[in-house]
Amino acid sequence: MNAVILPSRNEPTTIAAVTAAVDAAMDHSRAVIVHADSSDTPQTAEHFTATGTRAAAA
Repeated sequence: MNAVILPSRNEPTTIAAVTAAVDAAMDHSRAVIVHADSSDTPQTAEHFTATGTRAAAA
C-alpha cells in the first residue's frame, strides 16, 4: 500500500485539485491520501473529503 500526506493551511480553493492530482499520480486503488491540516478553516477539510478518489470509490 502507498500513502501520501497532504499538509495544508487554509487551502480550500486548491485542495481538491491537489488531491485529484495526487490520486492520479499514485495510480493505485488502495492508496491512502491523508489530509494533515494546520489550523485550517473548515472549508479546506470539506473540499478534501468531497474530492472523489479511487480508494474512496472502492
